[in-house]
Amino acid sequence: MWSKIVFYPVMCLLSVIVLVACKQASISKEMPSSDAQTKHQHSPGKPGAAVSLKNSQPLFLTKTGIYEYGIDLLSGFSTGLMTVTVSSSGTVELISTQSQFEFSPDASGEYHIPLTIHVREPGRHYIQLHISLNESDRVSTRALTSIVQVGESSSKLQKATQASSASTESVISLPAQETISPQ
Repeated sequence: MWSKIVFYPVMCLLSVIVLVACKQASISKEMPSSDAQTKHQHSPGKPGAAVSLKNSQPLFLTKTGIYEYGIDLLSGFSTGLMTVTVSSSGTVELISTQSQFEFSPDASGEYHIPLTIHVREPGRHYIQLHISLNESDRVSTRALTSIVQVGESSSKLQKATQASSASTESVISLPAQETISPQ
């Protein structure tokens, strides 16, 4: 009697599993894959204009002064117009006569922005690029920053001050660390 109680429900369950599997296989065979499903790729990062710096490393200068500086951008846009507006903080002055640049699509995908800058004091300085990409009545924007480092980098300076102050004081200054907690 126990064998009948256990056997029949198990057989019914197996039959249902086989039927569901067969039905699933027939549905997947019937559905053609669309091009939109196969070509869709998720791009990581923030949405915005498809523009990036060719070299994201800082420009290292030994002393303050006036320098010729070129920023190279990479973009694969094929139609429309790319507009780049350049600005800087108070410690870096843009001497260039032009602060706005317009580019048409180029087969190489590289765009050069020639600048003349006057760096007034040592430290880390930032040149901001505000980019607007107008492709077929669709406008996308992106903000990029080019870094100019004059003198020693802050990490070298911090290590030197830690070494000298560690022997006299018990407090060691460490770089700030940021964490984002879900709320």
